[in-house]
Amino acid sequence: MPSKTTAKKKKDAPAPFLAVGDNVDAKCGKCKDVTKHIVLAKIGWKPTRVECCVCSATHEFKPPRPASRRRVAPAPELSPEEEWKFRMKAAKEAAKPYDRERAYAVGEVIAHQKFGDGAVISRASETVCEVVFETGTVKLIMATRATRRSR
Repeated sequence: MPSKTTAKKKKDAPAPFLAVGDNVDAKCGKCKDVTKHIVLAKIGWKPTRVECCVCSATHEFKPPRPASRRRVAPAPELSPEEEWKFRMKAAKEAAKPYDRERAYAVGEVIAHQKFGDGAVISRASETVCEVVFETGTVKLIMATRATRRSR
């Protein structure tokens, strides 16, 4: 049974019957693209020196990169007001009065005396939560689990 390294090398290797004078795809530094090349020299199965069929540049063999995964565009940024509306619609429970002696989870809705109703969008640390209100985002202090147990 072949080892994992041997299997990996075989997977990445071009066809073993590739001979000097054959065509191979390679990255051309002068063309700045993957183009057809003629193999000029090789060691074992690996081409070492190639000539570009487009610009006739001679250089060492640079295999083309595998096709990368398609990148997903980042989600558009929402204004604090839009995010607040979205979070409040998604809320399943009524707003609970804000109490700094209590810990809050992401998605929980709170009622603050100064800022009004808001939703917890993240926990900045164990003692700080980030809450989005209609007027903007605010960081609020909250209790830790250890503090709640000791009381």
